[in-house]
Amino acid sequence: MGDPLPNGGPGPVPNGGVDEPAPPATAAQVQQYLQTVVPLLLGGQLSNVVQGMQEARSSEAVRQFAEDSHVDFLLVTRHSVEEERTVTAAADGDHEPEPWSPGLEFRFSTHHDQALQLDRVTVAVFTKRATTLSSQDLASQISVVKFADGDPFKALHSVMEKAFSPFLTNAVDTLDAGDNIGVKTMKRSIEQIKFSLLNLEQDVDIPEISLNPHPTIAAAVQLAESEGRLATVADVGVQARDPVFLDALEHLVARWTREISDLASLTRDPSRGSAKQEITFWINLERELLKVQSQTTTP
Repeated sequence: MGDPLPNGGPGPVPNGGVDEPAPPATAAQVQQYLQTVVPLLLGGQLSNVVQGMQEARSSEAVRQFAEDSHVDFLLVTRHSVEEERTVTAAADGDHEPEPWSPGLEFRFSTHHDQALQLDRVTVAVFTKRATTLSSQDLASQISVVKFADGDPFKALHSVMEKAFSPFLTNAVDTLDAGDNIGVKTMKRSIEQIKFSLLNLEQDVDIPEISLNPHPTIAAAVQLAESEGRLATVADVGVQARDPVFLDALEHLVARWTREISDLASLTRDPSRGSAKQEITFWINLERELLKVQSQTTTP
């Protein structure tokens, strides 16, 4: 019964003509899928992706995403190590930034640990469409969303504005569900979320500046105050002629100048956000500038 037909056609199919289901996906198959997709999404070389997956934590994250039905998403992050090193080198001021090649760190989270760190990283979020993955056609079973580095509220607003909302509108039109009360309520809620994200994006953080004096100067001022007089150069002693000490003071004052200049040059786009945000921004900026002025005039 199972022999081929004379014309070369297949014999009877086992299980009453029902195809056998594809076996579950393995960690190796998911790794292969990620090696294909991640370089296109996050940039970098394939060797960087392979190296990232060889780390113990990354390998375990991929394994659990592939084989554990309770782990339904995987975070793949590319850290901007280049920017961090450049900032450090500039702060040190004594050497050039060292060469950098892009690297990848793989992380996974469960429902109880969904932290997305978007500062200086690019994140790709892979999610399962079902609780388990089949070894056949992984691309159709996994969805992915990319968040660029920078302001997290801007990244979320971009996804809502340019991906989620158009998809929802198209789905509603296709299903002819525009008159459904639930759909109308959902659309209003989405618009409120987008507006809130836009407002958060427009909230400019105003840094708090602390003009901490050099310890030697602080000690001299404290001593003079305890004696009921103003501090003089003589209170510093022989360090007043020490080139290393004077150079440290020069660098300290230069840092103060840079921080104050950055604070004074802060601004925001008045055409975006609410009037309340605009007013709050300038009030808070004035308050911080007055605090800086108070620090510069206090002995």
